[in-house]
Amino acid sequence: MKDSPKISVWITSTGRIDVLTPTIESFIDQCTYPNYEFVIIESQMIEESLKFFDASRIDGKKTEEYLQGLPNKYPDVKFKIFVQPWKKLGAVYN
Repeated sequence: MKDSPKISVWITSTGRIDVLTPTIESFIDQCTYPNYEFVIIESQMIEESLKFFDASRIDGKKTEEYLQGLPNKYPDVKFKIFVQPWKKLGAVYN
């Protein structure tokens, strides 16, 4: 692993567990690179942000539970998880 520099896989999420789960699990299943980590930014919906997004496809609670369980499910993978309120549409992309 010392010969392989660490790479970070950055994922921004807005409570779409139906997209987040296969993204993470597919990467882990297919990745052959030995030294990587996930940096996941989960932006939770607030009342103001609901005006800009179809909230019917969002499940922040389920997504947060899934994220909290990742280190136990994949103990050999490093996860850095940040949860923050999503105030503006562009904030999740910056």
